[in-house]
Amino acid sequence: MAKGKEKAKSKKGKKRPVAKNGLGGGKTPFERRPHAGVGDLRLVRQHMDAYRGGEGAALEVLSSLGRDASYAALTYAEELEDPELIEFSRRLVAVPPAIETNLHDLREASVDNLVAQALADEAPALRGPIELEARGSLALFDPAQVKSFLARGGRARKEASEEHAGTLAMFGLGLGTPVRVEVRAQAAEPEVSVVRRRLRVGSGVVAVGLPEASDGPRLGTVRLDFARTGLDDALERGHAQLFRLPSGIWRVEATHPSPDVLRLFVSPDPEADAPLTDLNQAVPGP
Repeated sequence: MAKGKEKAKSKKGKKRPVAKNGLGGGKTPFERRPHAGVGDLRLVRQHMDAYRGGEGAALEVLSSLGRDASYAALTYAEELEDPELIEFSRRLVAVPPAIETNLHDLREASVDNLVAQALADEAPALRGPIELEARGSLALFDPAQVKSFLARGGRARKEASEEHAGTLAMFGLGLGTPVRVEVRAQAAEPEVSVVRRRLRVGSGVVAVGLPEASDGPRLGTVRLDFARTGLDDALERGHAQLFRLPSGIWRVEATHPSPDVLRLFVSPDPEADAPLTDLNQAVPGP
């Protein structure tokens, strides 16, 4: 009996081994969870709850995620009104990730979700006219074609390579005063002078609005929301709208019936097999 008690005591007093990933040897509920998804930013809130529940190893995991987790961590810490976690999350923005995370994959998936929602009748089909206000310039683009830019950074509108040909159809609006934009599902009349662009659509959804709606985060931005991109912000602010348009090559023709109106005509491109690199055409009326 004495030997048994002594054996039990020695086990109890033995230090828990530390695993290579900085976590413990799997003795607590937190540490018994599979660590294959340790870089998954969707678990940030779960890690923070675990830490508040007494699992110190959870904070090590958050630290290993570094700045990739800083937005999600700070948002949740402020919801919890936890001063310690707020301060920790603010410091996290200066910490490079020690492990690979799924930040960019999740941001790309958020664009896919916008497209899926639009296809589920949450965006209108282009049957009747669509109207919005814009100033400066306007762009039409398939969100799925620019999701890498939206998620990771860069500007699709600045890309001139053949690979990105047809990704955006852009039109200048002249003065910075607001212009009412009308989008119509038909070809322009032959006698009308137009500026013509060609647009490649693959997902069945098109965004129309300010060109900045297709931009990724600015260079140097380190605190990123894994669940949304700049396109979400543009949609919420009314700087862009989504509509459904079947996959294919489309001709987009623009005309100014009056100084404060831009009319866009969207129709299937009769020369869909032609190279997409010749995008900028001004077509005068007869």
